[in-house]
Amino acid sequence: MSSIQRIVVVMSTNYAGSHLLSHLLSAHPHCVGVGEIHRYSQLLNDRADAPVIAEYVNNPIYAELDQLPESRWHEEIGRRSGARVIVDNSKKVKWLSQIRKNSNYDIKLVHLVRDPRALVARWLNTYTDGRERRIQRLRVAKRMPKHALEVLRGGWEVVFIYKWLRENIQVNRFLLDSDLQYSRVTYRDLAFATEETLQGLMPELGLEFDSAQLRFGESDTLGTTKIDHEKTVRRSEIKPDLKWQQQLEPQTLRLIETHGPLLEFLRSLDLEFVADGLSSMTK
Repeated sequence: MSSIQRIVVVMSTNYAGSHLLSHLLSAHPHCVGVGEIHRYSQLLNDRADAPVIAEYVNNPIYAELDQLPESRWHEEIGRRSGARVIVDNSKKVKWLSQIRKNSNYDIKLVHLVRDPRALVARWLNTYTDGRERRIQRLRVAKRMPKHALEVLRGGWEVVFIYKWLRENIQVNRFLLDSDLQYSRVTYRDLAFATEETLQGLMPELGLEFDSAQLRFGESDTLGTTKIDHEKTVRRSEIKPDLKWQQQLEPQTLRLIETHGPLLEFLRSLDLEFVADGLSSMTK
């Protein structure tokens, strides 16, 4: 194996479909998926309250990684598995900073963008307690000082629009400021045009699309799998999540779809709203 280990890191917010993207990439014959490896120590104990199933206990390529510096984990997994490419679904900028300490890594990034309508609906259903919502409002206002007044005075939908903006702006700034090669895909295109999207993405990662990727459930190196999706994953089944279309009130949809700062940011990414998600404006 080459002394340079290629690592593909998925960058996204939570609930953006990063496990789906990770599984589709990991199922390539030259790849091994390590899932949310930044949570290795936490998931190694097979915590009952964890939302994912991890391969870290039973797969020998992960044995005793915690005895090594985190910057060497991918190197060791590559040595043990023989894989040309490691797919890391950790998503966090902070974790990426740890990986970059190792000069033997060739790192490529994929920014996965989920429709803000879907995430606003998700967060409205997740943060239902008054205290939790107040914490979110104050946290978003602090992190988006130019829009703090709007966040503090607006409805909860406004709070979560700016939460989406803040998290995706943070990822985008990191991509622009780093010297790493990156690609961008949307959840909508991944879910509804899977093969076409992978055919365009894989060469940017130094590989060609392989039909085995569409049979991702047959892979035994996915790293981590969401418990709620385990059965559909094993059937290599993709069920696009469009619950937001029924969950959001018409006025909330209009608010999101006409929100000035949100539209400006989407245009900067060459993305636009379509009926069932986000897609490239040039398609």
